[in-house]
Amino acid sequence: IYNISKPGKHEIKKVRKDKECLEKQTEKITNLDIQIRKLQKERDKFEENTKKYSKYDRQLKNKQTKKNNIKQEECNFESIYRKIGEEPVIYDEKNTRKTSKQIKIFFRNRGYYNVKVKSKAEQKHFKKKRTVVSYEVIPQKPYRIDSILTNIPDPFLSEIWKQEKEHSFIKKGNRLDVNLLQKERTRVSSKIRNSGYYKFSKEYINYTIDTLSGNHKAKLTINIKQYKNEEENLENHKKYLLNNIYVYTNYDAKKALAEKQTYFSDFDTTLYNLNDKYSFYFLNNHKQTIKPKTIAKGTYLFKDSLYNLANVKNTYKYLSSLKIIKIANVNFQPVKQKRSYSDILIEGNDTIKQPYEFLDCELRLSPDKLQLVTFELEGTNSSGNIGAAGNLIYRHRNLFKHAEVFDLKLKSALQRQTNLAQDNENSILKKGFFNSREYGIEFLLNFPHLLAPVKVADFKKRYNPKTITSFAYNYLDRPDYTRTIAGFSYGYFWNSSKTKKHILKPIVFDLVELKNPTQKFLDYIQNFGLQESYENHLIIASSYSMIVNNQKKSKKRNYSYIKFNGKSAGGLTNAVMKLSGKEKTDGQYTLGNTVFAQFIKSDIDFRYYKKLSRDNDKLVFRTFFGAIYPYGNLKVVPFGEKYFSGGANGIRAWQVRSLGPGSYRVSDSTNLFLNLTADIKLELNFEYRMKLFWMLEGAFFIDAGNIWAINNLDDREGAVFEFSDFYKEIAIGTGYGFRFDFDFFIVRFDFGLKVNDPTYPVGERFIPFSGRYSVKDWAFNVGIGYPF
Repeated sequence: IYNISKPGKHEIKKVRKDKECLEKQTEKITNLDIQIRKLQKERDKFEENTKKYSKYDRQLKNKQTKKNNIKQEECNFESIYRKIGEEPVIYDEKNTRKTSKQIKIFFRNRGYYNVKVKSKAEQKHFKKKRTVVSYEVIPQKPYRIDSILTNIPDPFLSEIWKQEKEHSFIKKGNRLDVNLLQKERTRVSSKIRNSGYYKFSKEYINYTIDTLSGNHKAKLTINIKQYKNEEENLENHKKYLLNNIYVYTNYDAKKALAEKQTYFSDFDTTLYNLNDKYSFYFLNNHKQTIKPKTIAKGTYLFKDSLYNLANVKNTYKYLSSLKIIKIANVNFQPVKQKRSYSDILIEGNDTIKQPYEFLDCELRLSPDKLQLVTFELEGTNSSGNIGAAGNLIYRHRNLFKHAEVFDLKLKSALQRQTNLAQDNENSILKKGFFNSREYGIEFLLNFPHLLAPVKVADFKKRYNPKTITSFAYNYLDRPDYTRTIAGFSYGYFWNSSKTKKHILKPIVFDLVELKNPTQKFLDYIQNFGLQESYENHLIIASSYSMIVNNQKKSKKRNYSYIKFNGKSAGGLTNAVMKLSGKEKTDGQYTLGNTVFAQFIKSDIDFRYYKKLSRDNDKLVFRTFFGAIYPYGNLKVVPFGEKYFSGGANGIRAWQVRSLGPGSYRVSDSTNLFLNLTADIKLELNFEYRMKLFWMLEGAFFIDAGNIWAINNLDDREGAVFEFSDFYKEIAIGTGYGFRFDFDFFIVRFDFGLKVNDPTYPVGERFIPFSGRYSVKDWAFNVGIGYPF
């Protein structure tokens, strides 16, 4: 595609287009200069700070900004073929030599000082117009660390090194690896900065390497230098204590920059004591937006404490997590202090004193917008059932002035159930074109700290947990039934590391009621033993989720994603019922005449993303396995907890909720909307994602899996999971998809083709060999974002 734009013609066109662009720019700038001069004259007729002056001054600045933007625009024409095509790489012998040199540097940094690199270029393929370059690398014997010495003239830093020596990444016998030395340099520097040395940096640490002894052995000396004072004399590094902690809760960076010291002099100062031990000075130029306690209890910087880099990072992390704070900055200013502190270090019979320096700490917090209202409009297409939805969302970022985030969401949706629209029942025909309606309301309150019945101070400091509560009510009116769900949950979420996230909900409460079912729908669920799954029920449960994601956006490398979910319902409630001696109704315990469900549910989702040599190309592997086991009070799984398969994010050769369970085949005569669900789910997915051109990406995929019932209470033929032959019921689909990457979202179109259909008899399930492909064996799915 790139080569369609021929060099000669392209250069001629480029010169012409660039010239036209410059002429247009010059014309625009000339017209703007005339307008700017006119505005200056009109503005200068009035006195400063008057409305007329401000009006013309604002217009004048807009014109000047527009002029500057035009000046910065580059006239650099590129053919559309060159924009969407990939430029060919022309072979250059100089680059081969540079690459050989880089390979040598790479190996030498890892201890292979005598590495040899040989390169060879051969003309191959396409009438010898393609060159293949090969590099032969002979590493030779590596150098290893024979001894480790230190040169640390500062006795206090020497003591820190001795205490941390056993945790060192550098060991005798290690290969002389530069990456390992840098890693150790960073570790020691962090330890020293966490011990009060505010001005220390890793630049003070270097290494001396002696390889003259021969036999591929190296003598390594770790040097930690002293710093030079103003007189250029060497001194020991200074240790710092924190003095006063100042908190600016309504900091305006623009005004501070413009007004300088005048801005800081206008604040009102309030002293706040946390637990009668730690004191903070809160400075505000108007009414406080956040209560002092909320900021103080998440701040790990206290008066008279040693400077500690880890505490600074934890403070940043906490303040940045508060949605009401838009920008958080932590600044330190050295101050003179009359008080004198000293460390005492005993070496043999010598006592060495070290004086402290002092730092004032400033937390400069710029608040975000307090309230926000957004409206979302959605178009939906679920298995050919088109619809539209609207969401109105209100957010308050500081509801009780403790940085609580309150969200209110109102939802309204319309959908056409195509199969049911063709039914002859009058009650269904009266529903109109959009025969399914949904309304919902959701309240969500997010607290920036842990609300728990027991004190867990260490846990709070290490992980900065949050508390979240929610209440939701959903009303769904379909042609064949009406369903309502009222739900409440209370839980916590926290990050235990940069890659690991936890969500614990000790209380999950859902009340599901089915109303106004049609006789045809009742007959359908009765025939397949699904009536108990749809009946009114109550879920009182606890759940836990863990997500591990080691993806780093700044690094192009392979990464993985794991999500584990666990949920248990009804066990505690059932035990309370037994202990209280309550009698069963028809063999089941009830709460308020409603049966409560009892089950255990668990699933795991594992994904692996492998980067390929070509930019933006990758292989993606995904495995999902989940199971839910009902027991005790309700022998079947509630419908809303069951698994389904097919659709844009599952096995894409089947429409959503149209696959399974097992080898069960839906009768062609049914005109009920397919909603096939079950208790066990297994899914395997593979995708080869490739960059095509411009914003277009492609993907070849293979999907496999199915769902199954866990016990014989499900009467659908072939639905129950049998360990001996479940593999025969694995559905397989393949296909190709196109993705349009608009930067802020991705639109996806996937065309799926069935390969193995478990609904056919054994021996006839592999469709390519049967020669019976039809329209029903294709599926078209539309999605937003990647499927996984």
